[in-house]
Amino acid sequence: MIVFDNVSKFYGEILGVNRVNLQIAPGITSLVGPNGAGKSTLMNLMTGLLRPSRGEITILGMPTDNPEQLFRKVGYCTQFDSFPPGITGRALVWDTLRLHGLARGAASRLTESRKNTPWTRPCARTRRRMTSMPIA
Repeated sequence: MIVFDNVSKFYGEILGVNRVNLQIAPGITSLVGPNGAGKSTLMNLMTGLLRPSRGEITILGMPTDNPEQLFRKVGYCTQFDSFPPGITGRALVWDTLRLHGLARGAASRLTESRKNTPWTRPCARTRRRMTSMPIA
């Protein structure tokens, strides 16, 4: 369950979202609205990439202001579909596993276990600007 409790986000004097009260049950949910409606702001608040100016947000009962705990349970694929500059697909997977708390050895084993799967061969060792295929 994702819960927004009276959440507002201000960018200086500019209002991003105002007094959002929302509960999202498990399953597939879409955010639909015109440009400037606050969809990206809600996603960034939900994942802890932004902090609310007011109110509280919890995911699975966890506050979003503790990213280490949150991202052990929640995955998030941003709207941007490019690798960070200069990084390979394999390095991105390894770094992400480490950020989620896996030890070096465990991260290496998991990364290597995926290296010969059909969907990782094209981009695992190369630097790509964009990919639409999963790499892990």
